[in-house]
Amino acid sequence: VRERCQIAPSYAKKIVEVYRQLSIERSASRLFEQKNSFATLRDLFRWALREAVGYEELAANGYMLLAERCRNPQEKVVIKKILEKVMKVQLDMNQYYEALENKDLENEHSVVWTGALRRLAVLVSTCLKNNEPILLVGETGCGKTTICQILSSYMNKELIMLNAHQNTETGDILGAQRPVRNRSELQGKLSTLLEEILQTSNDDLDQLLKLYDESDNSNIIPEKIAEVKRLRDKLGILFEWNDGPLIHALKTANFFLLDEISLAD
Repeated sequence: VRERCQIAPSYAKKIVEVYRQLSIERSASRLFEQKNSFATLRDLFRWALREAVGYEELAANGYMLLAERCRNPQEKVVIKKILEKVMKVQLDMNQYYEALENKDLENEHSVVWTGALRRLAVLVSTCLKNNEPILLVGETGCGKTTICQILSSYMNKELIMLNAHQNTETGDILGAQRPVRNRSELQGKLSTLLEEILQTSNDDLDQLLKLYDESDNSNIIPEKIAEVKRLRDKLGILFEWNDGPLIHALKTANFFLLDEISLAD
């Protein structure tokens, strides 16, 4: 942990000690039986990569990463006690969330900022700040999608959404080969370009191409020759790649939200 995340040895020891104490608690009781409720080494690396000044912030980061995903309240209490014992601090997470929440964010959007929504805003924004992927789990209408919309608006990012369903396939997310649909538009562009190059007017694309092939192209701007070649090549293609919403989000550096993921196969 220390070598990979480049953190102070004292911080690394505390993180590993929390993991050891949780392992002892797991062996001694029936807590953390769910597959996703117990800490993994990946969680320790993620915890260590989050910037922390002092043991209190280190403990708060640990609580947000390890306890906030537990669905059993008793497990949250155990994690909190272990963090307080190892770090020798007192954690008041409600006060921590209220202190961290950006007042500009609250004033900008016409939503009622309940304690749960404020907590969710801090958890999601902290993940975004650390470039971590986020899985939001909860009942319908508890504000999962709303908080994503609020934060993307506040950060001036487009939120690209895809609603999953039982027939969702990989191609719907990443993209796929699809038939070329705008063939007439391509033909129109090529005709206009050829008319401009040949300084003639002709509606017949084949005739224009014949004139172009037979003409002396040495005086034509190279960029226009390249554009003619590109459009001719595209006209000969029956299928082309279309980016899916995830690829589009990656290329434009925007946020991607896969909604209703539990409905997908």
